[in-house]
Amino acid sequence: MSNTQRLFHPRSLSKALAANNPLKDEQIPPAARKVLEEWHAMITDGSIHKQNEKKLQPEFFRDLCGTVLGYKSFSQKDKKTGQWTFGAEESSGRGFADFCFGTFYCWG
Repeated sequence: MSNTQRLFHPRSLSKALAANNPLKDEQIPPAARKVLEEWHAMITDGSIHKQNEKKLQPEFFRDLCGTVLGYKSFSQKDKKTGQWTFGAEESSGRGFADFCFGTFYCWG
């Protein structure tokens, strides 16, 4: 067994995915599949452990939050509404959050 802590309990994750499956015909879109396979390879071969969190953050944001989960960053915001759904290093009370998910708008 690995010393790595899990972010989600596998059984809870399986139940949540089964109840809220966003996949059309249960097929992972090709771009998302490619990203997941690349991250799986980095984890499996151990190369991911040679990087630190700060180095991986931009790729994690782009690949997993963007391509796989479909969140849009400020630079990808909707042209009509000015809305985006993902932010990085956002102010959060006393500090900054690495990730912020929500609905954001550009006013004025």
